[in-house]
Amino acid sequence: MLRITLAGLRAHRIRLALTAVTITLGAALVAGTFILTDSVQAVLGGAGVSTPAGLVVVQPSGASGGKGTGGPVSVPAGLAARLCAAGDVAAVQGLVTVAKLTYLGPGGRPINHARAASELLSYPAVPALAAWYTITAGRPPRRGGEALLDAATARSLGYRPGDQIGVATPSGTRDLTITGITGFGGAASPPDTQIASLEAPTVLVVPPATAQRLAGLPGRFTEIDVLARAGTSAAALA
Repeated sequence: MLRITLAGLRAHRIRLALTAVTITLGAALVAGTFILTDSVQAVLGGAGVSTPAGLVVVQPSGASGGKGTGGPVSVPAGLAARLCAAGDVAAVQGLVTVAKLTYLGPGGRPINHARAASELLSYPAVPALAAWYTITAGRPPRRGGEALLDAATARSLGYRPGDQIGVATPSGTRDLTITGITGFGGAASPPDTQIASLEAPTVLVVPPATAQRLAGLPGRFTEIDVLARAGTSAAALA
């Protein structure tokens, strides 16, 4: 019986090899599906910070979170002062979000990503709006020239609080001091960008005035967040 089995295998070597390859590929595809699903669930599960109650986000028409191909659209900073005067408003915060900046890492070398675009965010002065940033080391940026760095980049390039990172601007390179390392709702990188690109981008978080200068948006914001007073809903405030 053994001789007959071995003879059959030798006679159908190609069929045996193709069967083995098919089984291997099938197992790899199933394993890859489970790995991708677990990765997405882990990223989404980390973003557990809820949106503050009574939050209204004011953005210009055609806004894409500063990540569109045509560059960020913005609103004048004076609009924030006008919104402060509206009734039932507890706090107003102008913010800047832009993408596709060039950051310079160790040795002045550009930090490149194959699929994800580097991002620049502004750190809110209103604590309720800053809850999304889960700082794991150091402190928030308080002055111009200071920045938070995303945890994914800090881990991959070995950055720590106190290190310098460069930002390439049309007027030259601007060096920033990293005051802290941050996650985003517990995730090491912004979940929406990471899921969209399957890669963690480099993200710097700076004070709003610094973000305006680096993004070339003096006196403008890409969005204005408005918090309602206690007892006022977001729908009523809007």
